[in-house]
Amino acid sequence: MATTYEQLAYREIPGQKEKEVYNPTTGKAYGTPEQLAADLGKTPAEIDWSEIGKGMNAENLGQGALQIPTPPAYSPTNAVNFWQTTAAGLKPQMETIQKNLEQANANLTAQPQVPMTDILSQQYEKWGVSGMFDQIKTWTEEANAVRQNIATLQDQENQALLNAEGQRVSLATIKGRQSIIARQYDSKIAAESARLSGYGAMIEAVRGNLSTAQSFANEFVQAATYDYQVKRDTLQQFYNYNKDMFSYLGSQYESAIKNMVDAADKEYQRQYNEKQQVAQLMLEYPTAGITYGDTLEQALQKAKSAAAQKWNLEMSQTGTSGKYETELKNEIDKLYSGSYGIEGAREKVIAKLKAKFPNIDVAKDIYSRVPDGYEKNISTLREKTILTQGQLTKLAIAEVPNDIANWIQQNLNAGNSLDFIRNDLATQLGDKDLAFGYVDRFMKTMQTSQAEDLLSILQGLEK
Repeated sequence: MATTYEQLAYREIPGQKEKEVYNPTTGKAYGTPEQLAADLGKTPAEIDWSEIGKGMNAENLGQGALQIPTPPAYSPTNAVNFWQTTAAGLKPQMETIQKNLEQANANLTAQPQVPMTDILSQQYEKWGVSGMFDQIKTWTEEANAVRQNIATLQDQENQALLNAEGQRVSLATIKGRQSIIARQYDSKIAAESARLSGYGAMIEAVRGNLSTAQSFANEFVQAATYDYQVKRDTLQQFYNYNKDMFSYLGSQYESAIKNMVDAADKEYQRQYNEKQQVAQLMLEYPTAGITYGDTLEQALQKAKSAAAQKWNLEMSQTGTSGKYETELKNEIDKLYSGSYGIEGAREKVIAKLKAKFPNIDVAKDIYSRVPDGYEKNISTLREKTILTQGQLTKLAIAEVPNDIANWIQQNLNAGNSLDFIRNDLATQLGDKDLAFGYVDRFMKTMQTSQAEDLLSILQGLEK
């Protein structure tokens, strides 16, 4: 069968100004007009050089040259179904609570001796709303609006696809335009689905339905990282489909696309891990105002603010004395577990508690409850290996000494935050840059060698 102009293209010749004609499908190059004319079934004089390469356009790149993959579609089905189930169960409860509260107001007016707080407490306990009626009501209204946004976007997408289908252009062009339309709307719908799942996670977390809240959180992570997954998967498929062509073009082209795939995968993994941590903070601090668009740093700041407010509330309810005793006991337990190391451990606890309770003689309590010689009772990981030899070897290659690696792992197991670990190690070593470098290289190495185990640790780091 004769070769056609549509099957041909021009390409650069390294080190030369002239271009050569070749067949992208077969890889065959034509060094002379006679060779090309033979395959075209023409004489050299009959070759129309302007027709070469016209077939390699946006309409048919996938029909002889580069194979262009179709990005994976996003479906909001899980997010929407989860929310519909939650909303269906929540609506009658909220309506009943509203009616009971209205009746409670009437009772309070008629019988002033009945405390409103008791009435509210009874209703909240009866319906499992945890004293968050107004907040849940607001979240529900906002979530329903997001659900309507998703439905509107789906309708708009369907109409846009129909409009594209009715255009008087080639079928290949129609399919290409529809693919672009679907991708644009998938991105918008995924973002709205992340918002919807975020509201669902917070509502169910407040209500104490942790299993359902976690399902929402998982869907939140999937939706929030959809764009990064699409970029990674599309590049990977693009490379897989055209591996032979990249190999033919030369190692520099193949290396370039591989590097793009690797970079996209690393960014997707980074975003996925970050959103998982954001989701867990959202569950732990549902009233902190954490949203799907927050970075981990922003979510941590909101969580810390919420934790501080909770602390102040507890302080006002239990008094300084009761709170101090709880903190003191926890810190002494951590001290004996080896979380503060050996040298200067008591002093570290004193400094930490003194910052929170400046009017209490913390030193007296610590030195009396943790007498001299306490070091013998500390189970420190500087003396006991808990990491595998394989992990220690990888960490050593990353220039993290074994005793430092074990100490970092011990602190992670104890639930200490990365900030605490970095600063405590910096104090011990007297070198902030060196300490921070050890911790960062430890985390990076362990994410590679023990991702699943490390993930469960990370989720509890910034509590």
